[in-house]
Amino acid sequence: MSIRDIMQAKRDSIKSAAALPKVPDVLPAQATINKRAGQPEKLRLFLQQLYNDVGQLKAVSDLAEKQTIKKGLLANYTTFVAAYIDAGDNYPNPVAVQVMIWLFDVMAVEAALKIALVLVGQNQAMPENFGRNMPTYVCDALYDWANIMLVEGWSASPYLDELVGQLPGWDERYTLPVPVVSKCYAMLAKHKEREGDMNDNPAMQKELYQRGFELCEMAQAHNPEKHGTKTLARRLNDKRNY
Repeated sequence: MSIRDIMQAKRDSIKSAAALPKVPDVLPAQATINKRAGQPEKLRLFLQQLYNDVGQLKAVSDLAEKQTIKKGLLANYTTFVAAYIDAGDNYPNPVAVQVMIWLFDVMAVEAALKIALVLVGQNQAMPENFGRNMPTYVCDALYDWANIMLVEGWSASPYLDELVGQLPGWDERYTLPVPVVSKCYAMLAKHKEREGDMNDNPAMQKELYQRGFELCEMAQAHNPEKHGTKTLARRLNDKRNY
């Protein structure tokens, strides 16, 4: 599949994500699913189902087909995960983690981020094959989505803004990779510039350009060598002072 095909599949996912319910590719070996002490019985049942569903997905190579299958599978788990979140439960929950991943995969960002904020706060683990912790994954996933939104001329608010608001606390707790933090600041700065360019209110324009410039400064402070915002900051500075 070409890059163009992959991007188109992601765009199609964005357009259909609103139809999804609002609310680990590598799972525990099947033999261990029913042996974990302290797991609620309902979780064990959902883990068994998830184990089978992930096996089904692994047999599919076409990305667009996988996206379609994931959207159908999500309906099997969203009620369980929503109940877990709403009840304030806190135990290792690979089902909730996988649902979050699938929601990001199909670009259902509102539902994905809502779950992610809870799971990060609980220090839930990502599947081992991801090679990164959950807050880093969430930053990468939301950045990729926001980049598509920027290319398409669509807003990434309020979700990118909410993520950026979490970065200082997450970085203090988890020590996120420097480039991951700075690129999120830079991406939101680009969106603020776009929002300013699209706004007809001079006062609001200036406010958006100012916010974008401040985000560039944050990216530069966090990653002085490779922040990638030099030209953007100069442009925003000119616009805010126009």
